[in-house]
Amino acid sequence: MPGLRVEHRFTIELSHQIKPGLGQEAPSQAMDDLHKAWKYLSAFSTTLTSDAAIIIGAANTSYLGGGAFIVTSFDLSVNYNLTLVI
Repeated sequence: MPGLRVEHRFTIELSHQIKPGLGQEAPSQAMDDLHKAWKYLSAFSTTLTSDAAIIIGAANTSYLGGGAFIVTSFDLSVNYNLTLVI
């Protein structure tokens, strides 16, 4: 069947506000949300995962806004076949 192999690349960023006095709440929530995102993206037999290859890159964490925000980011590539048959 004629077609193309397509790759879409994304950078996913999860941001959390750091509030003084709440201790490690923001870093802890950032790790929980990262795990939830990875779990959702790799769920078995969804529309995305049944016909596509998903490649999740390593997570990076940075503090922005003078330390007011913690941002966790990772690269995501989605590869799938695109049929050219009408």
